[in-house]
Amino acid sequence: MANSFVRYTGNGSTTAYAVPFSYREQSDITVTVAGSVTTALAWNGAGTQITFNSAPANSAAIEIRRTTSQGTKLVDYASGSVLTETVLDTDSDQAFYMAQEAIDDADDVIKIENVTFQWDATSKRMINVTDPTGAQDAATKNYVDTASTSQVNQAAASAAAALVSENAAAADEILTNADTVLTAADVVLTHADVVLAEADKVQTGLDRIATAADVVSTNADVVLTSADEVLTNADTILTAADVVLTHADVVLTNADVVSTAAALDAFDDTYLGSKSSDPSVDNDGDALATGALYFNSNTNQIKYWTGSSWTGIGVNTDIQAKVSANDTTAGYLNGKLVGGTAITLAEGSDGSNETLTINAVAAAYPTISSISPSIALTSTATTIVITGTNYVLTPNVEIINSSGAISYPTTVVRNSATQLTITVNLSTKASYFLRVENPDGLAVRSSSALLTVSDAPTFSTASGSLGEGAKGAALSFDVDGSSDSTVAFSKISGAFPTGLTLNTATGVISGTENGSQTTTTVFNFTLRLTDAEGQTADRAFSISVSVGMANSGQWN
Repeated sequence: MANSFVRYTGNGSTTAYAVPFSYREQSDITVTVAGSVTTALAWNGAGTQITFNSAPANSAAIEIRRTTSQGTKLVDYASGSVLTETVLDTDSDQAFYMAQEAIDDADDVIKIENVTFQWDATSKRMINVTDPTGAQDAATKNYVDTASTSQVNQAAASAAAALVSENAAAADEILTNADTVLTAADVVLTHADVVLAEADKVQTGLDRIATAADVVSTNADVVLTSADEVLTNADTILTAADVVLTHADVVLTNADVVSTAAALDAFDDTYLGSKSSDPSVDNDGDALATGALYFNSNTNQIKYWTGSSWTGIGVNTDIQAKVSANDTTAGYLNGKLVGGTAITLAEGSDGSNETLTINAVAAAYPTISSISPSIALTSTATTIVITGTNYVLTPNVEIINSSGAISYPTTVVRNSATQLTITVNLSTKASYFLRVENPDGLAVRSSSALLTVSDAPTFSTASGSLGEGAKGAALSFDVDGSSDSTVAFSKISGAFPTGLTLNTATGVISGTENGSQTTTTVFNFTLRLTDAEGQTADRAFSISVSVGMANSGQWN
């Protein structure tokens, strides 16, 4: 991981990006988007995050890089000067940061890996590469695609030439076979001449047969005359048969009329039509047939005859039915329909214009009313109690960063339907929303960020004596401390030398000492450092006031 830069890829919506490395001043930080330097951004108060004025485009390359001054020394030592921690830290930080940046630049290149001693591009594409000239030069995709197309064209041309040669050889073979066929045809023609000579002999025999046939034909004429007489008699017989068939058709037509009339009568006896009241006989005045139907024009209902009474079908009659073929007992609709979870069924207007109402029972969503504590230290296991309502079994708890990132507690315990206890260990300083989801899928998300994760304030001034001053002198003692937000100093116990007061914003204890002590006196006290999140740190200090000194002193 680099120590002097970080890279991100834009998604078109995210504007805030973390700056995870240390730097001397914000002017040492360069931000580029898609290779171009941009200053259209803002820093957070802790200097650990930048926020772009508008979200970088999707897939845009984002780089945040520290470039410490290499041309100018930030510290110039002078003979006899006082070396302070700040001066030494500034000089050391410049050298340290420059070393980190040099190492990062050296690591951010193609190097030889240590397994096979080959160049390793670390799964990155190489761009702006020229075409190869030597046999072992690296080749670009464009060069390989172009070379492959040329080789395919050459192979196609070679294949076409081979096909032409093969077709020519086949044509020669076909001509040779044709010559063989023509030779065989000549042989066939020779044999045909022999056959024609024999046919002439056959024709002579046929002429003789024709003469004999003429004799037979004469005798056939006599036979045909007799046959005409037979056909005439047959026509007479067929005419008589047609008369018989005509009478048969008349008989069949009368039978069809009788059959149709019977079918219509049977239909009329079953389907009686529209009537104003229950009939007691069918349309012919005969007894009702079981299964007969009619439409009651007064009640607008179809009824059927059971063999003993008329029963309505569907309308104005409660029907008992089975849910399926496997149902053992028929029942009414309001008894067969059963409300499920969070559903109730209610029958209305029983015996009148009945209705069936489906009522949904209001879902019991969980709620969040408060959490305690509301502040957790960075990367520190913290137990938090969530108070609310409708917690079922062990719910799922999500801790949602204001940027949208979701984290989860290391443990979740359901104390009761109104209380959960979770353990969190979060490494990112931010404000967090809480979301609780029951096993049935019902969930709630806090309307505001309830949890703040930040660093606790720390003193940079060591505990113990801040120094010694003379009675009656103007004294000043500096106590330093910081956090990831604004801090304030306060005295929670002990006493300052008389005349000295604490600057709550800077931690400076100053003033003109005007106490009445006659001997050197040590004043002990405890200071508290409080940050914007309400986190505190306490440290004990002391100041000695000497008697008989005409001058004053100051220690930092």
